[in-house]
Amino acid sequence: MKKLLLLTSFLFVSVIGLNAQNDFRDMNWHESPETLMEKYSEVDFLKETESGMTAYSHVDYVSGIETRISFCFINDLFVAGFYQFTPERSRYDAKDFVKDFDNISVRLQSKYEMARNDVWYKDNINVDLMGIDFYLLTGDVDLEEVGFDEGKLISHSLRNSEGSIKHILMYASSEFVKKIENSVENEF
Repeated sequence: MKKLLLLTSFLFVSVIGLNAQNDFRDMNWHESPETLMEKYSEVDFLKETESGMTAYSHVDYVSGIETRISFCFINDLFVAGFYQFTPERSRYDAKDFVKDFDNISVRLQSKYEMARNDVWYKDNINVDLMGIDFYLLTGDVDLEEVGFDEGKLISHSLRNSEGSIKHILMYASSEFVKKIENSVENEF
């Protein structure tokens, strides 16, 4: 009887533990848009659909930074979440972007094992003299770091794309990553 009680207690705690784990902002992979609406009933989401993916987003503050938060669904299953930090930030200096990237990076590295892999498009001999923000502003470097944790990809990037600096943090399910990889392979 004690073994049965102990086993039942263990299973109960395990189920609670599994349900307590969230993949992105209180959402778990494969939950529905209806679940999102229930969990965030006070939020007025913007809904956008493109290429078979539906995103629900809203603007809030994350780590003191104005952020567009997006929940992405394919076939009504939650597959990825995005933070687009300071989405309307054309009036800020590149140094501010680098500071925000570094602050978010420190927080991520305290939770996950992140690998930094910056992409340089030009020689970076003078980075100490000019500063990485100069190279970001000119589009000569993309700051990137990637980590994996319990079946999810975490990708953090800061890049100058078409004259606009974008700071994005993505959490994606392994199924979503495989789908993207397969679509890229099929294109070639």
